[in-house]
Amino acid sequence: MNGMAVLVAVLLSGAGFLMFRPRPSKLRLDLIATRRASRDQSSRAPSGSDESDESVAQARPRLAFFSCVLCGMVAALLLGGLLGIGVGTAIIAVGPLLLGRLESRKSRTHRLALEIAAPTVADLMAACLASGASTAAATRATAEAVGGPVSDLLNQCVVQFNLGASPARVWKPLHDEPSLAPIARAILRSADTGAPLTAVLLRVADDLRMIRRAQLDQAAKTVGVKAVGPLGLCFLPAFMLLGVVPLIASLVMAGISG
Repeated sequence: MNGMAVLVAVLLSGAGFLMFRPRPSKLRLDLIATRRASRDQSSRAPSGSDESDESVAQARPRLAFFSCVLCGMVAALLLGGLLGIGVGTAIIAVGPLLLGRLESRKSRTHRLALEIAAPTVADLMAACLASGASTAAATRATAEAVGGPVSDLLNQCVVQFNLGASPARVWKPLHDEPSLAPIARAILRSADTGAPLTAVLLRVADDLRMIRRAQLDQAAKTVGVKAVGPLGLCFLPAFMLLGVVPLIASLVMAGISG
């Protein structure tokens, strides 16, 4: 009975944990979706969508906390005693922290779109500069070409250009994004040292492609490891029910009849 109670408590805790986890998707489909979004979607979402996303983001921590509280109470009632109190308290204390560290679907899509577009941004800016355009004109042309969330960031840089801000202020929107920060650092370094910006951006584009390729290879290698858990949870109970339980039942029945 205690073993069944522990199993039920673990399953309920896992259900509460997975309830608010962003739905996983295949890597290839995710990349295709973000690439289409970066090409076709406008750089700024409608205000109603922004308000809806903000309300969901505000409600998510509360829902996660109440879910963990419910799972902790159920675990405490099923286990009972000091063990139940300890397990329930651990679920209530640790569960919201773990749920809060999960990346939301919107953030993940935004991050992937920037990572995919980063090498293209560096290449386009280098091509514009090689054709004789100024840095501001190259940034504006690149923003119009790539679209998506990258376009919004580049347009912010153009606005700072027009206001006459300092280089650090101009490229701050790119510098704040990890996937685009190498481009901003390369531009600032070129402005300080006088190095040809076109060649620097081409090298940055190559480096970003190598980084992205390494990330995809690493993600592909971890697919098999991540699949072990679900497969074990599915096949091990089935093996026990189909192989072990009938054998034990037959032995018990033989002992009773004998």
